[in-house]
This record gives sequence, C-alpha cells and structure tokens, in this order.
Amino acid sequence: MTSVKARFSLYRIGTRYQYEHIRRCRPWNACPKKQRHQQLARLIEENPFLTDRELTRLLKVSIQTIRLDRLELAIPELRERLKLMAERSYDPVRSLPLHEVIGDILDLQLDKSGISMFEIREEHVFSRSGIARGHHVFAQANSLAVAVINDEIALTASADIRFIRPARLGGEVHRQGVREIERRAEREGEGGGVHLRRRRNGVSRQLCDLSLRRRCGRGRSGRGMKIAIDAMGGDHAPRSTVEGAVAAAAQWPKAELLLVGRPEALNPLLGAGKPPNVTVVPAADIIAPDDEPVRAVRRKPDASMNVAARMVKEGAADAMISAGNTGALMAAGLLVLGRLKGIDRPGLTSLFPTTDGKGVLTLDLGANMDAKPEHLLQYALMGSMYRQKVHGLAKPKVGLLNVGTEAAKGNELSKAAFELLETAPIHFIGNVEARDVLSRSCDVLVCDGFSGNILLKAIEGAAETVFGLLKQELTSSLRSKLAAAVLRPNFRRVGKMMDYKVYNGAPLLGVSGLIVKSHGSSDATATMHAIRHTVAAIDNGLIPALAEEFGGK
Repeated sequence: MTSVKARFSLYRIGTRYQYEHIRRCRPWNACPKKQRHQQLARLIEENPFLTDRELTRLLKVSIQTIRLDRLELAIPELRERLKLMAERSYDPVRSLPLHEVIGDILDLQLDKSGISMFEIREEHVFSRSGIARGHHVFAQANSLAVAVINDEIALTASADIRFIRPARLGGEVHRQGVREIERRAEREGEGGGVHLRRRRNGVSRQLCDLSLRRRCGRGRSGRGMKIAIDAMGGDHAPRSTVEGAVAAAAQWPKAELLLVGRPEALNPLLGAGKPPNVTVVPAADIIAPDDEPVRAVRRKPDASMNVAARMVKEGAADAMISAGNTGALMAAGLLVLGRLKGIDRPGLTSLFPTTDGKGVLTLDLGANMDAKPEHLLQYALMGSMYRQKVHGLAKPKVGLLNVGTEAAKGNELSKAAFELLETAPIHFIGNVEARDVLSRSCDVLVCDGFSGNILLKAIEGAAETVFGLLKQELTSSLRSKLAAAVLRPNFRRVGKMMDYKVYNGAPLLGVSGLIVKSHGSSDATATMHAIRHTVAAIDNGLIPALAEEFGGK
C-alpha cells in the first residue's frame, strides 16, 4: 500500500494561526489518522486555548495520541500557543520590569485591563492538600494589577483580597504539575480590582477577588521640576534631542523641559505642535566634539552646554542633560557648578543591562582616566547611595572591577582600593571579573575611568555584533525565517532587556547639581529615557542626599 505523508506547519499571519497542509499520494478520507490530524488542526485553529485533555474528549483518543499528533503536525503545546498569541498586541509594561510580572502576560491594555496565565506547579502547593499557597495567587494578582497601571513608578499601598475557592492540583493535571489560572485586572480610578479565575476542562470558576490601592512615585508626573537639555550636543542633534523631548513631554506633562540652543534650528523642528511644557532657551554657540574641554568651557560662555549648566547653578533648572563632548561636560560641572564638599573627583556612572533586568550601576565610565584608591572609595559610596535613593535597594552589593576575584589580584590601585572598600560602610562583596558583570554579581561596580570606558565600549560592541549575526543567520533561508517568526517574542524580550537606549542617562556624581550625560549617538528614544532617569533622580532627592552624606551644602 502506498504510504500517506501529511504534515502541518504552524505560522502566524497577523493575529491568526494558519496551518499549511502538505498532502501526498492519497486523500484524507483514505486514512483515519489523517482525518484526525485534519480535525485536530481545525479545532486548534478555531480555539487555540484548547488543552490536550479537552482535545482528548473531543476526538475520543488518548492524551498520548494527542501529544504525538501535535508533535507530528508541529503544533506547539498550549503554553507556547498562548505566548505566541500574546505577542500580537499587548501594550508594553511600564510600571515594572516585564520579568517581575508573576506569570505570562497574554493581553495588556494600559489603564484598562490585562490577562496573565500562571502555572501552578508542585512547588506552589501545600504537600498534604495540593492546594496552591495563597501568597502565590496574590503575587500574580498584585503584579498584574501594577502592570496595568500606566505610570513609571507604581506601588501597592494596600490590598483587600478575598479567597472564594482553592486552586488545586488534581487528576491528570496533578501528574503533569500544570494548572492554568487566568487573571483579569481592571483599574478603577486610583485603585484596581482583580478577579482570578481557574480554568479547567473549558469551565471557568472564580477563585478570588482582589481590590487594592496604588501609590505612584511623583517621578511619573515630574511635578514642579525643570530640566535643561543641551539641544545642540550629540551626533544626531538637534533633531533627535527635540523629538526625544517632545516624547518625554507627553509622558511627564508636569515637568518643564527647557531646550537650550539656537532658536532658528529648534523652532522649525518643534513646529506648530510644540507641547506647552517645552520651552526654547536661546544659546548662540556650540561646543564641538573635538573642542578642547576646559578651553571650550572658558571661551564659549554662550555655548548651549554652558548655558544649561549655569541654569542649574542659578536655580533656573533642577538638572541638565547633554549628549555633547564628555570632557567639556565634566569641565562644565567642575568649573560652573563645582564639586560637592568631600568629593575629590566626580564620577560618570551608568546602568549596565543584566540578564535579570535589574542592571548594575557602573562608575567611573570616563570622567577621570587616572584615579587614586580614595577616589574609588568615593565612587563606591556615591554609587551605593544612588542605588538606594533612585532604585530602592536597601543594601546594594558593591564590587570592584578586577582581573580576578582573589583579594591579592590586580594592580597597585586595585589592591589599595580593596583594603579601603573592606572597611567602608557599604556592602562590599570583593573583586568582580568583567565576564560576570552582565549576570549582576553586584549592584554597584567600581572602577577607574580608563577601565570603565573600555568595559562600556566592549559591551556595546559585543551586543551589536551578536545581534547583527543573529539577524543575518535568521534571515538566510525560508526555514530560518519561519523559525525566527516563532521565536520573535523571545528575541524581542532579549533585545529590550539588552538595549542600551533603555539604560541611557549617566549622572555625573560628585558635583553640586544634577548633570546627566546622554550617549553621543542617542536617538529620540534614548533621549527620552535619559529624561526618564533624570526625572527619577530629581524625584528621589539624589543630590541633596549626596550633599548631606558627604557634608556638603
């Protein structure tokens, strides 16, 4: 008898699943297996939420047969199907990192509603009863309720939860260790309501109600703050700076953004739709990238960078941002604003992306190419306070960049700095090697400016190279493109996690005012994120806290 070959390929077009059937030799009605495959594909196409157990009941075969059929037809399991569907439309989470949401988000409309799925496994239940522990259920409800809120910072002030019936493992689901819980959240004014439902065999039953009150950080609104932006500094200025400021103005309508630069260059870019909280401040001159830093600051008093720095000095602005000449920005900070009392050398800092999405604060990144052990100690103290004030870490771990983890490793600077950091009032964990930086072995990484700048450029170059190679390989053939389509949500999450634009905005710590260095090649998105970090630093009182800690103003 001639064998029958049949295969289904799952791929995405828009928001629907399509199944491509390749048939050879014989029609469907000649083989019951082929008929079952056809029915299986049709059922999942009509309802991708069907579980293997429900398919077993509908097709009247064993669950092992369903799994084998899915494997032959290249149809993913339920969890993967839901992930692929979720990719299509949900809004990006803003109030917390995506990895901190408990469960997988299936749908999210900011300020409206959201749906997530959480798998109850053996580690989530009481061993005797098989009932899910309440704190796991609450964690899922709370994290989605926070994710729904369209704010930069959102915290749960209070919660009122009422459990109606338990979520438990049982039957075949118990042996597989899987139970899907769907949760929907709705925001109601300043509070939110969450309704948890358990889905089993196509029947949805309510598990609990959760109502909560939220507390949002003032940084989301930027109320009352003024930020001066050097609109003429950077590789893509002034267009990228103006576009980034306009985007930020919509996000923080209560913050006043002051674009410092030549009006004849800025006003046409703003056009008639200039936001009411964006103002152009005239500055006739520009500090070029190849200008000698100190000379440029002294001889070009009307340069946009100098004007912005003076605005901070005179209290006309709470902070300034510039993507221009790094050396000149450092000189402007020292000559115009001056050092904080107790600080010998200000340090340039930035948040490096890490695999867990929390980042590691690294300083110095190039403000000072030569450093003394005492300078590294000051960097550690300032970096630790930055993580406490801006990122809310109670006891940040501080590491020293070195060629090995042993205390005796490194040059004379590293050895002397190690001894000082051991006795400092910080949580010092010892030396950290460069290969461990992105795995977040510490929260604050201390180094001299020469080493820090090399580390920064090496990480940026490696990331660009790896993503470039991936793109090249995944578009090299039709098979690669189909595989890339399936993995697209995963690649997007990794890309967002490691995107330097999200982490753009390096404060110059140690001067008497908040100066933020934006990346020289920043586009509009990177500029917007630099403004976001500046708003958070102002909102959390970073500079007053540093001044108080080091005995300054």
